[in-house]
Amino acid sequence: MKLTVFFDADCSLWVGVVEEHESDKLKARRHIFGAEPKDAEVLFFVNHAMLPLMEQATQLVDTKPMAERRLNPKRMAREANRELQQRGISTFAQEAIKLELLHRKKRAKDRFP
Repeated sequence: MKLTVFFDADCSLWVGVVEEHESDKLKARRHIFGAEPKDAEVLFFVNHAMLPLMEQATQLVDTKPMAERRLNPKRMAREANRELQQRGISTFAQEAIKLELLHRKKRAKDRFP
């Protein structure tokens, strides 16, 4: 599981995105923290709220495994630095969140015609 906490400038809130890989599938959920979360808030979320949140995710997105090849150590260092500098969430996670939102909308529409 991977938790990414970032500031969403569109809605002016701090958001956490949890991504979980299951074999070649990915499911992701979004949690809105509101104001900038303190370390204790993030720790509480990880220890108490993250697993129940991930159990609610029903939509899985297929991810294709990347071909494994040997990389030059300098290239690996550059890619690791790029990964550390990268902000936001993966496109797979965004797709999983959109599918989950559509699923919840459809369920609500069926419940209240």
